[in-house]
Amino acid sequence: MDESDSVPSVRSIEIKPLRRSLSAQPEEFILSSSPYSTHRRPKSPGRSLTEIFVRRPHHVSRSSSIDQHRLERRRTVAIGDPSLEKPPIVKEVKGGSSLDRSLPLHESSSNNDPVTSEVPDENVLRKRSRKPVKNEGKQSQKKTPSWSGKILKTIKMVLFCMLVLLLSVFLLTFGISAFIDYQEKECEAKRNRVLPLDELKEQLSMNVLGQDMAIDIILDTFGEMRPNQVRIPLIIWLVGGTGSGKTQTTQIIKHVFSGAYMVQIVFPSFLPRDDSSLYKEMSSLFHRLDSCSLNLIVIDGWDEEGNFPVEVLAKFITMVHKFNAEGNEKGQIVIIVSGTRGSEEINDYFVEMRQSGTPRANLSSEEFVDVISALDEYKLLNSITKNLVTVPFLPLEVTHVKMCIKEELVKLKKTEILLKEEKVQLITKQILDHLEFIPESHPLVAATGCKRVQALLALVLSGPR
Repeated sequence: MDESDSVPSVRSIEIKPLRRSLSAQPEEFILSSSPYSTHRRPKSPGRSLTEIFVRRPHHVSRSSSIDQHRLERRRTVAIGDPSLEKPPIVKEVKGGSSLDRSLPLHESSSNNDPVTSEVPDENVLRKRSRKPVKNEGKQSQKKTPSWSGKILKTIKMVLFCMLVLLLSVFLLTFGISAFIDYQEKECEAKRNRVLPLDELKEQLSMNVLGQDMAIDIILDTFGEMRPNQVRIPLIIWLVGGTGSGKTQTTQIIKHVFSGAYMVQIVFPSFLPRDDSSLYKEMSSLFHRLDSCSLNLIVIDGWDEEGNFPVEVLAKFITMVHKFNAEGNEKGQIVIIVSGTRGSEEINDYFVEMRQSGTPRANLSSEEFVDVISALDEYKLLNSITKNLVTVPFLPLEVTHVKMCIKEELVKLKKTEILLKEEKVQLITKQILDHLEFIPESHPLVAATGCKRVQALLALVLSGPR
């Protein structure tokens, strides 16, 4: 027996590896090969190998409108050709590992068909550039403008500039004229403004004691002022002794007029003595004045020191006349000069009239104006300007000093003292004992008026009572 007979025959069986062909895939996996499909192909180990052979890009952009149109046209031409309608032949790769996949091969590509060979896959169309093709044969040449064109362009530019310039000049002229009209109307309104004489009269009557004559002269002087009269500075000379109420009067005038008018106070003791520096100060004072409304200047301190305040006044008035001649006019100017110069003659005449039995209320302002007109100080002021008004402040008597003491107690709100008349009389007697009265034989007039009352009252109230 042969050896082959003893061994049983075994049928040779070819063992093929398990592969899944592309045709056996579900429909959803076949359709998911498009990058624009909503179905995503699940990743598998063989997918990377397939992409190597097919050379499919990872990111495929949409084709342009030209490529879509060309592809649609080629598809239309290919309709009816049975060779183009066949599905791609799938050849299985024998052998190899289980990671191998079946690869589609287009049969139409081997036939070198002129239609299908040029049709690119829809999934691999790239976006083409839309830049226009330059025609290298025909180069565009810029036309050089002629001389007539340049001249016409220049004329147009010159006309445009002239039009803009004329429009600017018109607008500027209109704006300036409107501004000037507004300034004139505002200036006219300031000139026609009514002076607050009622308020001034009320404040002076309440706070200045025993100076009815001076209050009447001041009110009459301001009442006679007219807005359109010649702008010659008006000088008001307040003549009176210490404590007669001159400083209080100037403060009230400043308070009433400062709301609507320009008010400036000058202290000659603080001004420089040399001419150049003094001229600069007076020039600065003049340029601060209002051109339309009333300007009030107070020069305080014309006492027994000398005539320097009058020199300041003279330089200022000379400067005013100079600027007015040049056309640089200002509004109405009122200069109040206050001081004790000339007060001795007024006090002597007052005491003489009172000792003769003439009541204070019967004294007239004309009598005291005549007394002042005989003074050298009046002649000095009259040489500077003729527009001069003198206001005499009469000396205060004992009754006025007692009224000042009561007013100071009211200001201090000493109600417990005011309610008791005995305490008021006691305090009044103590203050009067410290004051000086003239004449000594018959005390009638307080030498310092009410100036020392406030300090003496504080001293009396601070001590034992």
